Amino acid sequence: MASSLRDIMYTFFEEIINNGRLELIDDLMTEDFTNTRTALDSAATLAAGAANAPLRREGSSGRDGFRKGLTMIRTAFPDYRNDIEELVIEGDRVAGSWLATGTHQGEFLGIAATGRKLHMAEAGIMTFRDGRMATFWGIGDELGVLDGFGTITFDPKGATNIGP
Repeated sequence: MASSLRDIMYTFFEEIINNGRLELIDDLMTEDFTNTRTALDSAATLAAGAANAPLRREGSSGRDGFRKGLTMIRTAFPDYRNDIEELVIEGDRVAGSWLATGTHQGEFLGIAATGRKLHMAEAGIMTFRDGRMATFWGIGDELGVLDGFGTITFDPKGATNIGP
């Protein structure tokens, strides 16, 4: 079973994420798939100018929500990719870490293209049912990305500055 989940994960990252083959989503994810991402909504709120955005988790609306989110990312970062750094497989769960990279060439979270390179460490835990991904829980350094784009800056005294 472990090699099967490993193959699914490599297909997920290489074909869906890196090559944008969205037609494979229905084959690799359950109908009731849930995607939970920590910090992305807070990053969007901060990018929009609300300095006191709460950190929270939001679940997407299944496979269609995942498809829309990935389309948004790949539109803003046409060369977007995730390179797996580590996968640990135990039963029906996979934990992993990867590096997301890309060039900011289109609007993202209301931020106009900057031409800057994205380098974001991410990690996640995925569960599987009947050979398909049922849940994805992920976290990445979205606030660091906003800082790298010059949209939001943090200073050592704890002040947050929003804007270029």
